[in-house]
Amino acid sequence: MSSFVAGQAFEARMTAPVSIAIDDHHAPYVRRKQIRL
Repeated sequence: MSSFVAGQAFEARMTAPVSIAIDDHHAPYVRRKQIRL
């Protein structure tokens, strides 16, 4: 159950700061996501 909560927290953090950091690894996919945000 704790892993599920951690997953939820990770999803919640998938906003500007985190997505920008991940942009280095998944540039094309994350850039599409950032445009939606």
